[in-house]
Amino acid sequence: MSCGFASLKIPLVLIIICSFAIFFVWQRAYTLSLSRDVVRLENRIRELRAQNCNLERKVSELYSPERIESLAKQLCHLRYANSDERIIVTPKIVEHKSRSRWEKSLFAIKKYFTKKWASLTGYHRWENNSISPGSL
Repeated sequence: MSCGFASLKIPLVLIIICSFAIFFVWQRAYTLSLSRDVVRLENRIRELRAQNCNLERKVSELYSPERIESLAKQLCHLRYANSDERIIVTPKIVEHKSRSRWEKSLFAIKKYFTKKWASLTGYHRWENNSISPGSL
């Protein structure tokens, strides 16, 4: 029986050695493939960064005030106004009359129930309705 095991020992050792060799070669080939991919991706990143810098420079040129001014003159025929062509608009100051406590509380109650009704019915246009302290 020991004679049969000895005859199987040599092919078994050769199979193990060959499988380790094949695994090592496959591992090395896979590592080289990954390193080539890393180099290719690093080059692509470098190209994209250069392209990004160029595009940022173009954007800054397109948003430059001088270019916008020249386009306004050429395409829209705009020009600076003379001092006699200027119109100064001042904001209108509106003084609100003092509301009584009764009006304020009535407005608050109306607003509360309007919101409740909107949440119950699903009709949420209460914000755009003409409910304001002046509409009471």
